[in-house]
Amino acid sequence: MMLKEEIPGHHTAIIVTMGLLLLMLVPSAPPAGSQDTVKIALGRLVSEDVLDRDGDGIYEYLLMNVELIVYVPGSYGLHGELGEDMRANAGPFDLGIGSHIIELRFPGGPISRSQMDGKVNLHVDAYSRDPEMETRSRDYMSVNEYSHTDFEPPSDGAGTEVSIVGDEIVLEGPLMEVRMNRTRPVLTFSYSGRASSISRASVSYLELAAFEDTNGNGILDADADTEKYHTDLEDVNWEIETDFSGGYNIVLYGILDLKLAGTGDTVGWARMTFSLSSEHMEVEPPSQKFDIDLDLWQPLDADFLGVRHVLKDETGKLSTEIASGEGGDGEYSITLKKEGKRPYGSYSWREDIMVGAGEADTPSRAASIVHPLEGGAEIWFVYPLQDDARLIHHDPTLSMDPNMPAVGGEERFLGNSPAVMLGGVALGILMVAATLVLREIRMRRRRKWESDSRKEVVRRI
Repeated sequence: MMLKEEIPGHHTAIIVTMGLLLLMLVPSAPPAGSQDTVKIALGRLVSEDVLDRDGDGIYEYLLMNVELIVYVPGSYGLHGELGEDMRANAGPFDLGIGSHIIELRFPGGPISRSQMDGKVNLHVDAYSRDPEMETRSRDYMSVNEYSHTDFEPPSDGAGTEVSIVGDEIVLEGPLMEVRMNRTRPVLTFSYSGRASSISRASVSYLELAAFEDTNGNGILDADADTEKYHTDLEDVNWEIETDFSGGYNIVLYGILDLKLAGTGDTVGWARMTFSLSSEHMEVEPPSQKFDIDLDLWQPLDADFLGVRHVLKDETGKLSTEIASGEGGDGEYSITLKKEGKRPYGSYSWREDIMVGAGEADTPSRAASIVHPLEGGAEIWFVYPLQDDARLIHHDPTLSMDPNMPAVGGEERFLGNSPAVMLGGVALGILMVAATLVLREIRMRRRRKWESDSRKEVVRRI
């Protein structure tokens, strides 16, 4: 009898253990409310930190890392406030089911002008790109104490960090990273942080050539027009100048020897410049406009000046989509997409340019020739050589889609990871075992009841 009484308790322990395992393997249920409308919830204030980029002991940023729990995959972002004029945004990001840690970066400028002294209250709104979804809000009290005297404005308004890695100057903003090669006219762009490796693309400027409008139609036709001068930009000795005193200004320049086509004899000179400035770095949406300037040191006996360059997907996994503005408005964009659907980065430009003699102050119009390539495109910028205009200014743009993709490791629940799949198998085995145990308990109870009933009948007889 003692053994029989212990068995049900033993099975109850198994069932309780199974319940605990089930809770560990399945994400917590959404907060109270309609299951159809609750898509996200704000979790804990995970950590606080400060950032001193220049090492002077005064902080440029206050960092608040907040947990966002996602129940329905979608595009979500955070908006945080510490008080009047002290605000920070993050996202929106494409997030899957699970817990995500999102950083809110508060610039030190507004904090230094506030009366902050002691612990601070952080108000956070979690929102979706879906206008019909209700915003989720939560207030947090900081663990640490802060003083406004410990903060200063960052050196650049866009919050971009500048570093030198090998032959590249790296500009890393909140969502976008841009790299300029210091020895060649090559620009690389991607998402910042861990998403950089899955979204990187490059624009390489390869050749400058001058053409005569042989057929007189005013349009560059490589098959009909005559190439008169040529320069291989990869053979040019490029130099770089930088100024980080008020943000960043980076200038890559080279002196081009214009060679006569067919002979290789140098017949002229020009200076070509690529410039990046923090004034043209945008955070929302993330983009970096840059300048291309050509300075011809003598008149050229030609009608067009062309710059050939190539956009290339550096990941080997993205496709391209080429688009031009409707109605011939001179807007072009080449978008890199994941599996032909989800946009990552774009290289875009307008055909509006500025030209001039002593200064590039006269509006003009360039032309564009785009040839699709596998994982990229070949582009010609074609500039008209008008009258005595020797200066040409153009400003293309590199940009990233504002919805940064989630990267492996960020989605910690319900991913297709080996641990989760093994957990599912273990859960299935436990459920089968529980079914067998419960069946055995019922059978033993039924046999005991039948035995007791027979004894009762015998006793009555």
